[in-house]
Amino acid sequence: MHKLFKIRKLMDKRGGMLKNYNKKEIKGLKKINFTMKENLFSIYKKKNVVRGLYMQQGKFAESKFITLLYGKVTWIIVNMQKKSKNFLKSYKIKLNPNLLLYVPKNYLHGSVSHKKSLIHIMCNNIYNDTNSLKVNWQDPKLKIKWPIDKKSKIIISDDCKNYGFLK
Repeated sequence: MHKLFKIRKLMDKRGGMLKNYNKKEIKGLKKINFTMKENLFSIYKKKNVVRGLYMQQGKFAESKFITLLYGKVTWIIVNMQKKSKNFLKSYKIKLNPNLLLYVPKNYLHGSVSHKKSLIHIMCNNIYNDTNSLKVNWQDPKLKIKWPIDKKSKIIISDDCKNYGFLK
């Protein structure tokens, strides 16, 4: 199951520092087995940028920690664990710079920006495109109500636009 953790802020008159991952200081992290293998930054140039839905499978399955550095983004995750009572259940998480989002393996994920934004993503596996499950963000089987500004153009890659639907 996904989890949200509060990030420790260290502020003074000069500015500040956010500790977004410290296994000893953030309650609940000790229970999560996580070794970072890949570190990414995701840039959203405008609002209504849609990314996903996708996840790694098999030996490349990965868990992630996600932090919003600035901006406004909603992260969408979908439980793809077939034996779970919450199989295909989706969750919408409004990220903010004070929270660290944990997304376990076997969850599809994607996002939509609400303004220019920057995301930091830590992964416990190396990305491998051939072992990815890519699902169209508008798949009717998932019944996701994306928080999209209907007055603005949706910005999505051709690749994401052409992801298939679940069978």
